[in-house]
Amino acid sequence: MYLQLKRIKMIKYIFLILFFTHMFFMGSFAHSKPFLDNVYHYIENVNVYELGQEFPHVPIVPYSSLKDALSFHVEKSKSVLLLNGDWKFSLVKNPDMVLKDFFHVDFKDKGWKSIPVPSNWQMQGYETPKFRNISRPFVEEPPYIPHEYNPVGMYRHEFVLPDNWNGKEVFLRFEGVASASFVWLNGKEVGYNQGAMEPAEYNVTNYLKPGKNILAVGVYTYCDGVYLEQQDMWRLAGIFRDVKLISRPKSYIHDYYITTDLDADYKHAMLNLEIEIRNHKNLERGGGLSVDLYNEGGQWVESVGKIAFSSIKEDKIKFSKRIINPVKWNAEKPYLYKLVFSMAGQKEDMIEMLSAKVGFRKVEYRNRALLINGVPVKLNGVNSHQQHPYLGHSMDIETIRKDFSLMKQFNINHVRTCHYPPVYEYLQLADEFGIYIIDETGNEAHDTEFLSEDKRWLPQYLDRVRQMIYRDRNHPSVIIWSAGNESGEGDNICETIAEGKRIDPSRPAWMYGGNTEDRYPGMGMTCEDIIGPRYPSSFELEERVGKVPESMDSRPAYMDEYLSAAGNSLGSLDEFWEVIYKYPRCIGGALWDWVSPGIAQKLITVSDVSPTRVQTHLMGNVSLVEGKFDRGVYLSGNDEWIELYRHPELDITGKALTLSMWIKPEPWNGFGSLLTKGRKQFGLKQISATTLEFYIGDDKKHSLVATLPKDWINRWHHLAATYNGEEMCIYIDGEVVARQLCSVVIRNYPWQINIGKDADSDGSALRGYLLNATIDQVSIFDKVIPVGKLFNGDDLSAQAKLWLDLDKFNEEGEFFSLGIGARSYGIVWPDRSIQPEAWQIKKSAQPVKVEWVDKMTGLIRITNRFGFTNLEELQMNVQLKENGVSCFSWVENLRLAPLQSIIYEFERLKDYPYKADKDYRVLVSFCLMKSELWAPSGFEVAFEDLELCKGNLSESNRAMASFPLIIEEDSAIIKVKGDLFEYIFEKRTGILESLVYNDIQYLKKGPVANIWRAPLANEIDSWAKEYGKTGTYVDGYGLGTANVWYAHQLDRMQLVGGEAVLTLANDDRAEIILRNVQQADTFRTAVENRYIYTISKDGSISLEHTMTPWGDWPNWIPKAGLQFTVDKQFETMTWYGRGPHENYCDRKSGYKTGLYSMKVSDMYEPYLIPQEHGNRTDVSYLKLENETGAGLEIFSDSEFNCSASHILLDNLTRAVYPFQLQPIDDIIVHIDYANSGVGCTATSTINRYRTYPCEYSFKIRIRPYAK
Repeated sequence: MYLQLKRIKMIKYIFLILFFTHMFFMGSFAHSKPFLDNVYHYIENVNVYELGQEFPHVPIVPYSSLKDALSFHVEKSKSVLLLNGDWKFSLVKNPDMVLKDFFHVDFKDKGWKSIPVPSNWQMQGYETPKFRNISRPFVEEPPYIPHEYNPVGMYRHEFVLPDNWNGKEVFLRFEGVASASFVWLNGKEVGYNQGAMEPAEYNVTNYLKPGKNILAVGVYTYCDGVYLEQQDMWRLAGIFRDVKLISRPKSYIHDYYITTDLDADYKHAMLNLEIEIRNHKNLERGGGLSVDLYNEGGQWVESVGKIAFSSIKEDKIKFSKRIINPVKWNAEKPYLYKLVFSMAGQKEDMIEMLSAKVGFRKVEYRNRALLINGVPVKLNGVNSHQQHPYLGHSMDIETIRKDFSLMKQFNINHVRTCHYPPVYEYLQLADEFGIYIIDETGNEAHDTEFLSEDKRWLPQYLDRVRQMIYRDRNHPSVIIWSAGNESGEGDNICETIAEGKRIDPSRPAWMYGGNTEDRYPGMGMTCEDIIGPRYPSSFELEERVGKVPESMDSRPAYMDEYLSAAGNSLGSLDEFWEVIYKYPRCIGGALWDWVSPGIAQKLITVSDVSPTRVQTHLMGNVSLVEGKFDRGVYLSGNDEWIELYRHPELDITGKALTLSMWIKPEPWNGFGSLLTKGRKQFGLKQISATTLEFYIGDDKKHSLVATLPKDWINRWHHLAATYNGEEMCIYIDGEVVARQLCSVVIRNYPWQINIGKDADSDGSALRGYLLNATIDQVSIFDKVIPVGKLFNGDDLSAQAKLWLDLDKFNEEGEFFSLGIGARSYGIVWPDRSIQPEAWQIKKSAQPVKVEWVDKMTGLIRITNRFGFTNLEELQMNVQLKENGVSCFSWVENLRLAPLQSIIYEFERLKDYPYKADKDYRVLVSFCLMKSELWAPSGFEVAFEDLELCKGNLSESNRAMASFPLIIEEDSAIIKVKGDLFEYIFEKRTGILESLVYNDIQYLKKGPVANIWRAPLANEIDSWAKEYGKTGTYVDGYGLGTANVWYAHQLDRMQLVGGEAVLTLANDDRAEIILRNVQQADTFRTAVENRYIYTISKDGSISLEHTMTPWGDWPNWIPKAGLQFTVDKQFETMTWYGRGPHENYCDRKSGYKTGLYSMKVSDMYEPYLIPQEHGNRTDVSYLKLENETGAGLEIFSDSEFNCSASHILLDNLTRAVYPFQLQPIDDIIVHIDYANSGVGCTATSTINRYRTYPCEYSFKIRIRPYAK
């Protein structure tokens, strides 16, 4: 056995020798030619990923004085020259177009534009930004990349070398360049790097000259390294992080490694330092190195170590110091000491000083629990991309501060840096704010996960993890390392973890994101110290993880991603945190994800001159060029297209259709959606270099294919396609080139028309391009038009459903773009304004729990879930609320140690004079007693809204009525009149058609049953298809939960008949029974409605509504309730229920029950994809009021959901972008007896929060009033 192990070790040794020998010769061969003469040897070579770089290390900022070193202000360093600013810049389409002499000192760059560094060039107007998930924007074949389209940014920058840097070692450091970069200084080749999110540093001492210097950088969008950079994000390029020069003495500290350990009582600490000295033999005799510890305020604490230069015999020296009872670092109390490294000469003249911040903390895992300083901690986390709406992947300090402040305010204590190391300042601020960090290796192969099994790629995996750990290992906020995300489960992952543990043995556990088997007990990779699951249900988390005994799997469980928050989302969070707090093994998780990926782009419109006036927008960096008639729109093939609103007039069905357009195509790029309404309803597509397709669809797609003319490329051609109910035809330049018999009825599918893209199929997983052509004069008709007239240029716009001349465009502001199909993830919007879901995150995992023990005696249990904070540091506020209004309150300072509970008695509430039928609740809240870095004093940290006794809000504004009812009836209507009111019920429709009170028309349209809501982003997404299955999916309606809803035409239910019967009529009361039926195009799906109206002589109405489904229905439906339209003047909405923010049945505990008022226009939530929004749950009272005090009250003895909006439901359903919404003056009100939860993009809405197609019966009271 011993000989066998020895033989294995020898084989490994020989392999390493051969590998590094190969690398040496490959590097020598590559460098024998100039970079630009041999570029593909670098960017398509898995063995070459860096050249000429320094070994990775901690970022260094040298100072010349103790005061400056303790300030940590880089600008006070005389040894750092920041090269950020305006650089000269030119962008070319591919490497063959790179100017071979652009890096020369004498190159004339006066004609070049300037670009700010740091920045992504797409955010500066160069090239259209591309969003992709899983794949690259090209067909993957590692290590090969596209040659025809690989944009290269050529950068030049002139700087002046400081006079006092003579004789110093000077280093050029790039903190982040995407994705590959060649560097020249003063015309000489310096080095090469690939790896977008990791730093690259070069010793440029021998390349510099006194005075002016010219730095040139060639940045390549694609290299073989991008196969490890397939993260779900914008694929942006450029020098997007800081660039700096750093001067050092000839002998200097290259790196230092700080670790802390605590004793068995977690009281005293060991501070351990490992310092690497470069050129130690050249150190000045008589001088020395000293390390001193200072407290947070900058006062000296003690010496950590001191050594004379003459005693340094090796490159690495170590110091260890026992620190007596230091203040510990944790996320609740992130205390940071300061460490200063001083190198002084023989006469104690300062050579240089370095400084670092130190947090004394210990991370452990015991009994599968995560312990910080011996205390069990739960991670209430988020995944967070480095994402800014204007800066792209560049992150400014103020945005990071804003992010961390908001996270702390919403009880988020943890970030997983998905899926790469963040900008360095991010970790510095995490140390300062107190955020637990999982730092993730920049490794996501995703669409090419097999690379994790390919040993040729192992050096790149290892390079990325080394760069991360050497840079970040001194941060106390970093408690766990991650080996990457969704990159397969090959040996390269385990080798990455092993290398990481070698470099940093101080952190006890590693994880890896995205295992294929992490849902089940005992699974995950054996080299992982922490396992998943990822995207479980709370039920799965408990049954398959929490309950698994330690004997089966001893590893902690951390959900590296859970509850994907796309759009209106994040349901069932309470259920997760009940499990997390219940089981020590469940240490928490990171929601997906923090910031919405929208980036700011110009909103550009073109005019439709047809009678339809369809909203039309140019997407991406589209340009106007010379067209067939005046101007045309040029689409480059790179995520640019023309977007049309899904106008009802374009839902063309039946047996007549004409499509027409002028096109000047470029060479075939593998893609050719010309004019499409989904991939099935109708469209024109180029499907190969030589063929064109025209298709229409009923329940299946019917295609006609034509051969393209030989002169197709780079010439103007007229395309037309017609269908007359009997025949499909394709015309090119006025001539029929293909025809076939066909007799189908075109069916409508819920897709908008795109020009240059297919909305149904071209999303964020697209492996390729969009249309590359110039487009002019596009038209659509719901009839057959003589093609000769279109070819001859006749103006037929008055007959068209769409007519785009494309001669000019208008810039109308900006919007947040999601590219060709990014999911609208996010807890904050791109500008960092808060989405409604954040309030639930704050509540579900809040650090103080309050619950009734005995409501009758006023006993509650208070649990302090903080790990390091006594509740005496917070102020406890108690309020008794009567019908939502505070009527009694007091303040206490409660002493309760961390992780302890007490029973507390509401003694002061016992003698309060309660009133009958009033609703009483007790609000207990805990607030900061002093200001923190992230919030002012008085800020609420936790609350509980306790129901004391259930009552009702009394009907306000009730007026006595003395006049008897007058009832009039004819064949069409029933009219009920009183002293101040007149109500009209229409027999044909079975609807309360008019409600006039005090000569004011309150209702524009009376209550009508409604089961539809604009689908959530979660419900149109294919991710949750299996979890949220609503029935048998039908091709053409998308792959989301809403597929079956659309297929059953729930969005187009129409009234098909009604009746109204007067069953009671006297002076005091009238009773009218209305009945109507709503159905889809066929009778297979229908709702029978029965409305019983009882009208009193004071004008109040009692309504009992019963809705009964008949026929074929989905497994579950969006909602069940009423919809009606109120006059625009009743703009103020008041309700008693949960609020003030939007909430839903599966996301409501974070919203207090109270009496709230809000303008209807303010209830709109600007989700980046328009969808259902604005709901309030547990409502028992609703009022809509105008400025004069007149209004409409709605009551119920049962709680309901409500919302009010100025946006028609059909418009909200059809819109794909917020700018397509067209608010109306009047107000659409929804009273819902059931409204399905919002769920999660990955796992949909869990069963208990779904609305099912069953009979619903509900009673409400309606009262108009006037003052």
